[in-house]
Order: sequence, then C-alpha cells, then structure tokens
Amino acid sequence: GRSVIINDQGEKLENEEGTDEDESKSISCIDFMETKISSMYYRLGFFCAMYPKLIIFATIMLTVLCSLGISQMRTEDDPAVLWTPKHSTSVRDRDIINDSFPDQLFVSSFILDVSEGVPIRDGILQVLDTLEIGENVETYAQVDGEEELVQIRDVCIKVLFYQDYQTCHSNSVLNFFFDEDFVTNPPSFFGTIRAKINDLSDKEIEDVLVSSSESPSNSKYISLNKVNDDYQVLGYIADFQVIYFSNIDEITRLYAWEEQWLDDTFSSENSVGDVYFNINSVRSNDLRGGVESDNKYIIIGFILAYTYVIGVLGVLGHSVKSRCGLGSCAVLSVGFATACTFGLCSFLSFYGPVHQALPLLMLAVGVDDAFVIVTIFDELDRVSDNRERTAQALSKAGTAITATSLTNSCAYFVASFTRIRALSTFALWAAIGILIDLFFQTTFFAACLALDAHRQDQQRCDVLYCNKRVTKASDNDQNVCGVEDGALNRVFARGSRVITKPKIRESILVIATGFFGICIYGVTTLEIHFDITDLYPKDSKSDLFVNADDRLFGGGNTLPRNFVIYTGDEMDYSDSDVQRQFTKLFGGTNETSLYGLINENEYYLENTLVCWYVHFRSYLGLNEIDEVVEPENFYTELNQFLLSEVGQQFNSSLLFDVEGKLKATLSYANAKAADDVSGEVDIMLSLRESCDQANLNNAFPFSQFFLFAETHLSIRDEALKTVLISFAAIFFASCLSVRKAYVAFAVLVGVAFSVVDLMALVQFLKIYLNTVSVVCLSLAVGMTVDFSAHVGIAFVNGKGSNRQRVEDLLVRLGPALFHSSMSTLLAVGSLAPSTGYVFQIFFKMFSLIIVLGVFHGVVVVPIVLVLGPNAEERNRPTISNTPLD
Repeated sequence: GRSVIINDQGEKLENEEGTDEDESKSISCIDFMETKISSMYYRLGFFCAMYPKLIIFATIMLTVLCSLGISQMRTEDDPAVLWTPKHSTSVRDRDIINDSFPDQLFVSSFILDVSEGVPIRDGILQVLDTLEIGENVETYAQVDGEEELVQIRDVCIKVLFYQDYQTCHSNSVLNFFFDEDFVTNPPSFFGTIRAKINDLSDKEIEDVLVSSSESPSNSKYISLNKVNDDYQVLGYIADFQVIYFSNIDEITRLYAWEEQWLDDTFSSENSVGDVYFNINSVRSNDLRGGVESDNKYIIIGFILAYTYVIGVLGVLGHSVKSRCGLGSCAVLSVGFATACTFGLCSFLSFYGPVHQALPLLMLAVGVDDAFVIVTIFDELDRVSDNRERTAQALSKAGTAITATSLTNSCAYFVASFTRIRALSTFALWAAIGILIDLFFQTTFFAACLALDAHRQDQQRCDVLYCNKRVTKASDNDQNVCGVEDGALNRVFARGSRVITKPKIRESILVIATGFFGICIYGVTTLEIHFDITDLYPKDSKSDLFVNADDRLFGGGNTLPRNFVIYTGDEMDYSDSDVQRQFTKLFGGTNETSLYGLINENEYYLENTLVCWYVHFRSYLGLNEIDEVVEPENFYTELNQFLLSEVGQQFNSSLLFDVEGKLKATLSYANAKAADDVSGEVDIMLSLRESCDQANLNNAFPFSQFFLFAETHLSIRDEALKTVLISFAAIFFASCLSVRKAYVAFAVLVGVAFSVVDLMALVQFLKIYLNTVSVVCLSLAVGMTVDFSAHVGIAFVNGKGSNRQRVEDLLVRLGPALFHSSMSTLLAVGSLAPSTGYVFQIFFKMFSLIIVLGVFHGVVVVPIVLVLGPNAEERNRPTISNTPLD
C-alpha cells in the first residue's frame, strides 16, 4: 500500500494509500501520461545504473543485428526517380513508353573550342576527324563475364544517307557539306563529306558555315563571331544519336564505346582545339562523384564535433572530472543509432544522395539530448546514490527529450508524404532515426553515464580507468584553459536578466517580428532554379563541357531538345477518322505544305520531325489532307511500306500485337533550345496542348527534360506544403507535450521565424528554390524545433513568475543548447571547402539554420513566454512504484 513520490527537487515523499491529499485533485489525461512516462524513465534509469554493462552489451548486439540490414541497401542515383514528383504526368508517360519501347534515344556529344584563332578548314576537319574516330571505335566490354567486341553500329541510331546505305545518325554542320556527287566507293557518309571539303576553297567553306548558321535546325551547332565583314568560328557542337538501352548488358556496351571514343580522341595527335565531351557514361559517373568526392568532409566534421563534445561535457584537463570517455560514448550512441537507422530503413526504401546528410541531423539531435541528460544529472549532485541519481536524471530529462523527439519525428513523418521521392524517403528515414536515437540516449548513454559517475566516485582517472587520483586541497574545477566550471551558466544568467528587461525585450521582439514580416515578402519572390548540371563536380569532364557551352554558345540548354510523340493502343489505326487525326497532328507529306499541329507549334524546330505516318502517306502519294488509306487495305499497304528502303528505318518505331495490328508508335522531333528550366516548362506544356488538340486517344509528347520541368512546375507548392504541414504537426505535438496552447504557440513562433527567415536570407547567398534547398528546409524544421521545444517544456515545468521561469531555464538549459549547436556547427563547417553543389548548399543553409534556431529558441521564444499569460504554480510529482531501498 506504499508508493514513492519524487518531486521536482528530487525529494522523496512516502504516502500511505488513500491518505494523499493530491489524489483528490483531478489529473488530466496528458498529465497522467506524462507521469507514467516519467515513472517509466525512472525505472529505466535505475535499471541502467544497476546493470550498466548488461545494457551496453545488449545495445551493441542490437546495433550489430540491425546493421545487417545495410547489406540490403538499394542505392538510387537516377535524377528522374529522385527529383521528379511521384505520380506526375511525365513519370506516367515515361513508364508507358518504357513498357512499349524500352530503348530510348540519347545523344553523345562534344564541343570543339577553336576560339584561339584556328583556321576554318582545320576546325571543320577536326570535327570530322572526331566523328570518324567515334565511327571507327572498336573496343571490348564485359558482358555476362565474357569480353565482347563493341562497335558504333551496336549502339547508334542508323539512317539512310545514300540509296540503301546506312550511317549512324549524327548532327553537326558537316551535314551541309554532304553532296551525292562526291560519294565514295564504297559509300561512306563521312568519307563523302571529306571529299567535298577537300574540293572547296577556304572561302567556300566559310560560305557554307555561314549559311548553316542561318538555318534554324543547324544554328545551334556552330558559334560564329562577325568582325566587320570577316567571320571567326568560335566553336562547334556535334553529336551521335545513340540508344540508351534498358538492358544492363546493352548499357555496358554503350559505355564501353563512349569511353573508348573519348580515349582515342584525346590520344589523337591532330587536334587543333580543345575538345569537351558530354557523354552518358561520363555524366553518370560525374553525377555520382559529385557527392561521393566530398564524403571526406563529413568524416572531418564528425571528428571536429567529437573533439568539441569530449572537451565541454566535463572539466577538460581535470583527471577525474574530465569526461572524454563519456563524450566518446555520446558520439558513439549517435553512431549506433545511425547504423540501426540505415539497417532498418534499407528494408523500407532506397538510399539516395540526400541521405548522406542524415548523420549530421542525428548528431545534432543526439548530442543535444546527451547534453540535456548530463545537465540534469549534474544538478542532482546532492543525491549520493548513483543509481538513484541516474534514475531521477533520466526521469526528468527523459520526458523533455521524448517530447522534443516526438515533435521532431512527427514533423519529418508528415514531410515524408511529399511527392518528391528524394525528400520523402529522407524524411521517413529521419523520422525513424530520431526515435532510434532517443532509444540509444536513454539506454546506452544512460548506462555509460552511470559508469562514469561510479568512476568519479572512486576518484579514478578519465579514460585511464585503472589509475586513481589522490584528492588535494588545492584542487579546483578549472579546465585546461583556466576557466572555472559553470562559466557558461553565469554568462546565460547575465544574458537572461538583460533580455527580459521590459525595454530590451520589447525592442528585440519588434525587430524580430518586423524582420519576419519582411522575410515573408521575400519568400514570395524566391527564384526557382534547378539544373542537373549544378550537380557536376568542379572541373569534371561534364563541368568543363558546361563551361565551354556557356563561354562559346551563351549557356542554357544550347542543343535542341529531342522529344518523342507516343500513340497507344486505345485506337484503331486503320480507321479513317483516326488517320485524319494523325494528319491533323503530324501533317500530310514531306513534299506538300500540309503542316500539322506539331509543325505549327512555336517551339518546334523546323524540319526535324521524323514520323512514320508522314512518310507512309508520302510513300502512297496521298497529297490531299482528306485522303486516307482504305481501312481494309491499311495493314497491307503498311507492311509493304515497312519493307521498302524508306520504311525500314521505322521498324523499331512501331509495335504490333499478336494479330499484327498496331499497338503503339513513336515519332521523333526536336524542340528549340530553351534558355532555362522555365523555358522548358513552356515547351512541355505547349507540346502537350498540341497533342491534346488532335483528339487522339492516348497520344502525348515526352522527353527526358520533361521530368525536370515537372519538378520545376511543382517545387514551390511542394516546399510550401511541406513546411506548412510540418508547422501544423509541430503545433499539435507541442500542445500535447506542454499542455498550454500559448506555450505551444511560442514554440511555433521560434520555428516559423527561423524557417521563414532562412527562406528569405538564402537569396543573398545565391541559393535558389530547388529540390536540394527544399531538403534543407525540411532539416531546418526539425533542427529548430529542438531548441524551441526544450525551452517551452522547461518553462512549463518551472516555478515562479514568467520572468523567473525564463531566467531559470536559460541558466539551466542555455549551456546545453549552446554546446549542442556548436558541435553541429563544427560538423557542418567542415563542408565549407567542398566543391559539390549539394554539400555547398548544405553548408550555407545548415549554418543559417543553427544560427537562426539558436537565436529564436534562446532569445525570441523566452521573450514571448515572458510576455504571455501568467503561468500556474505547479509542482507535479513524478510517481514511481519502485521502492528506493
């Protein structure tokens, strides 16, 4: 019939059942739950202190077991999968096309820089030499464990160039030099062009290049500079049209050919200019290397954070009161939690490049929890029994860090419902990781804390546990720098008295609110920009190509954009009405002016449409717009067309069912170059509108750049939705944890002010709104709520007037929050010298997140609490049914 009550001062009260006057008081459901949680942590702390080695061993074994899941980790580096919103139109269209035509059209291109005054003839011959090198490449690729010979005909798109002779489809100004009168024997496309160029004078070559630059379909393949009446060629762009196969063996062949082409070009001794390649294998390696090359800075950051933690957790330099070992355990517990998170979450979703920031987040949250536990443990120095002291410390700190961790986890879990998969999977991992980190801090770290306290009681040296130290009268609590323990508490004591003065607190609040209002306006002007080329490492081959493109061709997406028009199986292709709809969309024939909706589209690049239906009509001599093939003869005529010289090139563009009926088709065309992603959005929407106007069922345009245009189209809405929903989750979770709407509002103010200020300030750092910055915004919500929530919970659990509570909590929690923020800032600061775009954004935004989070959490939120309604005087007991003896 006895129970033990531990009040907020750690005093032991014993009550006989039925005689406690407080039992007559009504207790809310939330208070009851908090009491139960506090009681649970009391028992857990007591158990950890009684059997610390058992707890440490058990958590290590659990870590090893959970880490086994890392072997199942599936990495994802496809930008379309990572950054394109789920269930978007482009993703749906891509999947439909891949089901019918898994092998997609790509380009392997290069830029020749001749801006240093290379003669025109030498430059054009260099373009020809480079393309011929690619055509003549012979190399080997490992396919199914065996070496196979790879040539360009295995990977390129073939087109007819003379009679029934084929060549690999290439785009360059060389096409203007093709002349059937110079066809070689045997016929060779590039050999014919070389024969023609050798027959021309320098002036004639210049005239051909000038005329080609005036053609809409070729103007982007040459950069000319006119000085008076003379022309100087600055650069050329040329490419091969290749197939990016869905089969991994075919991709291996393509990569092998591309890499050999690059090596043979650079080893050539006839180069007259600088050649920059933009090929699929290099792009893939550079996109992956853009993140992996900077991993060393994360390791350096952890080392810096570790050094800081072990230095400030105790009295550094004091042989006994130093806590280097305990600090190591604090960082180690974060490492264990991270390993478990990666292992367990590997079964749930893929691992992407953004996930590399997760250890930084867990370090920030985990170290903060460790400092809070140690701070409360040190306050209970009057409790002599270490088991009791650990139990009471965990009982008090456990409730606070549980509330902040649940608020954090809830915010990330809600953010995981965003449509951007890189962000949604990261948020899911973060939500789970924060809860796992809470588990390790309240078990593994608590057990280590009890062992460290036992060491100090026995006057054993830190780390060198076997050595005992004899206490001297001259001993003090100064650290290695001569600073007495508790100096930071005194700094916060003075600071708390300053910021709570009426005039100062009102001035700070007015300035912070005014700046917040300005930042709200700044958020509405955020510029949206995302270019996949930003992810290339500095001075990589892909980055050098982009720089040459900027320098010689004005940047942007210089080359025309390939796109396809897909028609599906929801129609009878032989039907007369369907044929007229095809004519409406694609036009009549190549020889007449029967232009369709695609030809009339403002973004269509003239003379680039390659459509089986247009050639089919031309083959049959259908020159009038209303002329169609008789339905009963349609497939007979189509089969004959596909056997002809012209029709053979379309065999891979048509898909038939088992009955020989058309099931799906592809037509190819180029869109004009866009200056930026906004221009690509306009192209995508305009082409879709043209297809819709034709009224063909299941007909749509698609290009790879549509995937990123779709991201650009929805990124602002996704960012605002993620942030606002996270705010709502934080307010709801805060109401449950602090039980007072006004305090929950103050917590929300701290988070909202930090995030909105961050979104506005990043513009001065030339950071645009894109998927990477949106991930950082999600991190900002989780990291800033940690500061504000701790302050709110400490305020509710405090005593006295509002001002007294604020001053007391800042003295008690201020150092812990400061140390946790500094350790995270050191870890993030190590990313400063990184060259990758992702880590540069992380460094800039994380630094702002920490500074803004600390300022609003430690200054603005306490001022809001001081100005709020008077808090009730409460001294809620924490009940434990475990006898103290």
